[in-house]
Amino acid sequence: MADDGDGGDTMRGVCVPEEGKKKRAPRAPIVPQESAPRNFGPRGIAAVLAPVTRPAFRKRAPAAAQLMADWAQLAGPELAARAAPLKFAGGTLTLGCTGPTAMELQLAAPQIIGRLNLALGRA
Repeated sequence: MADDGDGGDTMRGVCVPEEGKKKRAPRAPIVPQESAPRNFGPRGIAAVLAPVTRPAFRKRAPAAAQLMADWAQLAGPELAARAAPLKFAGGTLTLGCTGPTAMELQLAAPQIIGRLNLALGRA
């Protein structure tokens, strides 16, 4: 047997490891996983139409666009400084404000709704 300097003894081109070293375990071959099967079962019509109709309805909500753009004039300077419109959907206006301002908005809700309806033409 001859020593080739790599820490093992060779015999006719075969590396014989020394007694203190461990052999590496062979790695498992990498196999791609199968993709999940597609479900072609029946679905509700709302699930199919919602992605198609949602962009069209957003374009056709001029009252919401006007409310968001003209908030400072419609609400007044005092209210516009303390609250901002976040969303207008389904006839419901969602405002963002702090805790104490929220209590004041709840008490003044009828006046605010009347002012907004008058400005948007629904009085």
